[in-house]
Amino acid sequence: GVWQNKTKILLYAHKPSNRRVWTNMDELVTGIRNNPDYRDILFDTVEDFGALSFVEQARTFNSADIHVMVHGAQMVNSIFAVDGSFFYELGCSVPTFVGNEHFMDWLDGHHKSVEECPAGSLEDAVCVVCEGSDYLANFHMKKEGFVAMVDQVLKKFYHNHRLGRR
Repeated sequence: GVWQNKTKILLYAHKPSNRRVWTNMDELVTGIRNNPDYRDILFDTVEDFGALSFVEQARTFNSADIHVMVHGAQMVNSIFAVDGSFFYELGCSVPTFVGNEHFMDWLDGHHKSVEECPAGSLEDAVCVVCEGSDYLANFHMKKEGFVAMVDQVLKKFYHNHRLGRR
């Protein structure tokens, strides 16, 4: 594939809460897993962080290189992420603590908020389409935007990896 070395991307749709749910995550992940360009990437999805024990949550975060998930309480597990991890936090609005520059410095991590698409956005814009009018609204991503997001984070991850940073 285009991408190498079994990089692991952890994804979470926030379904158990019935709010701020990434409604088409499973469909997007299935599509990209079937794309030969991404055959060397491990896309790991979690159905319900609340069903995992404390240790399982810590291991899940620690085993991933890249974390792509809806803003929510599960992000507290970022303290278990390996140095140099990337976090893409999704939602119609993302009031984040993970994106705090001091916290990211401590983790040697990288954060990006992915929020509501502005009017007139292109199909491959890295943003979410909100299905309601408040920050708790469910949302989906356009397929092209999802692929662009995955490509973007993989390029950044591999660039840092080549520089000797994780």
